[in-house]
Amino acid sequence: MFLPNLAGALSGIHRLVASGGRLAAAVWAEPQAVPMLSLPMGVMRQMMDMPAPPPGAPGPFSLADAGTLEEALKQAGFTDVRSERLSV
Repeated sequence: MFLPNLAGALSGIHRLVASGGRLAAAVWAEPQAVPMLSLPMGVMRQMMDMPAPPPGAPGPFSLADAGTLEEALKQAGFTDVRSERLSV
């Protein structure tokens, strides 16, 4: 979620994963589901008069949509890509 070149990083990881190996990744959900991050970030942006990051910019919520990460993994060559939503 913090990688400026997600496609390149995932392709590199795919090349390094041993045959038959697996990759597990954990990313945050959408901002409203993660108030411990989104609230302080919102306050800081408001106090510093900063705009929200543009869509697609790296950040804690850039992969909140499960389909985005799943598609990026498939494009990098990973197969049997699955996601699971967990409450923390």
